[in-house]
Amino acid sequence: SNGYGFYRRGTSGVIQSVVGPTVTLVDRNGQSVTVQVTSSTTFTKTIMMSVHEVQPGDTIVASGVYSEANATLAAGRIAIVGSGGTAQGIGRSFPGTQTNSAEGKVTAIEGDHLTVIQFDGTPLTVVVAPSATVTAPVAGSIRDMTQGKSITVQGPADDNGDVDAYQIQIGANLGFFGPSSFGGSPVNRAGSLGFTPNSVVQS
Repeated sequence: SNGYGFYRRGTSGVIQSVVGPTVTLVDRNGQSVTVQVTSSTTFTKTIMMSVHEVQPGDTIVASGVYSEANATLAAGRIAIVGSGGTAQGIGRSFPGTQTNSAEGKVTAIEGDHLTVIQFDGTPLTVVVAPSATVTAPVAGSIRDMTQGKSITVQGPADDNGDVDAYQIQIGANLGFFGPSSFGGSPVNRAGSLGFTPNSVVQS
């Protein structure tokens, strides 16, 4: 096998060492995996930011508790995954499925209430909890990869599970929201956000 069937899956885990272009990590199964970084590898790091930095036009994925009675989602986690509709939609996932989450474009903000138009055209009110965590992707580099950091890697794997990295996400894993949270070019997507976070706290 040439391993390219694993291209989309890649690997994820915690960095144990970085020696030149070779990264060794322990994956979620406790196995040691070698990741090779090349000159074409792109890096994204996830930062924590203030909910006040969410702007109209941002594409977000909100996760929390959905109320069908008033069509609101009380969100404890929000990820900004693009701006100006740059991210592809995953639709929504409400009661009856495994999670309560939705993705769409922010069209209005009033206090802690966000009006979001989902990718099926349905409006949704997202109420942001005071303790909600908000994350956004920005461009990173190999210098951000240090021992103990969590990373998610995309790229072809060989028969041993070792990966040639096409894309590496450093820090909080946005992947729990669905495939679109990691899709596209992290550098271009980060550049489209149009703001500089006030405080950067790496996960």
